[in-house]
Amino acid sequence: MTDIDRVDDNPDAYDGLDDVAKAALQAWIQHAAAPASARSSSWSSSFLKQEFEAVGFPITNGAFKGALLAAGYEPKKRSDAPDWYFAVRPRALGSARNKASGSMRVPPEHRDVGP
Repeated sequence: MTDIDRVDDNPDAYDGLDDVAKAALQAWIQHAAAPASARSSSWSSSFLKQEFEAVGFPITNGAFKGALLAAGYEPKKRSDAPDWYFAVRPRALGSARNKASGSMRVPPEHRDVGP
């Protein structure tokens, strides 16, 4: 069994969410994130999931990856690893935890610093 087969990391878990949960996720993604060039900004699915959970509801990393895919974001590289990195940047209002600063601060362990 690969890591992607684990229920909590499988993006297909998004399909099992009810319509209200899907709508809430899509609204947050549209409000909080915007596409970025692959070279500039890349954030892990688990960090983005935690940002959503700060204002939303608990969700698995897999379901959040599925929500990002449904919103049109593609990971830099699909893999069996639990975290996928997506080329996104914060919108003007930033995250719930950092409203005052207007940006989502990304801890180093959740940031893909490679080319």
